[in-house]
Amino acid sequence: NMQQGDNVAIYSPNCYQWAVADYAMAISGIVSVPIYATNTKDQAAYIIKEAGIRLIFAGSNEQYKNLTQIRREGVPLKIVVFDRSVKIDTDEDSYYDAFLKQPTTAEISGIEETLHGIKADDTTTIIYTSGTTGDPKGVMLTHRNLFHQLEAVDANFDVSAKDTSLCFLPLSHVYERMWSLYI
Repeated sequence: NMQQGDNVAIYSPNCYQWAVADYAMAISGIVSVPIYATNTKDQAAYIIKEAGIRLIFAGSNEQYKNLTQIRREGVPLKIVVFDRSVKIDTDEDSYYDAFLKQPTTAEISGIEETLHGIKADDTTTIIYTSGTTGDPKGVMLTHRNLFHQLEAVDANFDVSAKDTSLCFLPLSHVYERMWSLYI
């Protein structure tokens, strides 16, 4: 069971499930920690350890295999896999569609209560950026940070139903994520 303020990672290429998991975390007060799908096992392990990740969403077989190796090295991870074609190694892992369940009325009420309790200065996400030296640094962005980005885009772009949007960056990149949220 994840609680408000816990860190949960997404290690996957762009897909519908990536966005849904991210949005669900935002309205649950859970901090989303994206990991680039192209990161190596060691790069992913660094972020997982640094951010205290215990639950992670994996995209494809490549990410899943990296995560199972990280777990074998002693990092306790519950892995939820987006892609049903990936062969899961253990019963403690699950597929995304099996991980989801129809919430009860009480759970929906709890989610609404949590959502209304989230503050603008609560952390929404921790984005790890390599910067120019050494290990990546986690940049904590609050809901206020994201709202400011959305307001800046809205003030400077005239987007309508006539427009088409294309994800050209990974959703783990702050610009693509913000733009996808805006759209």
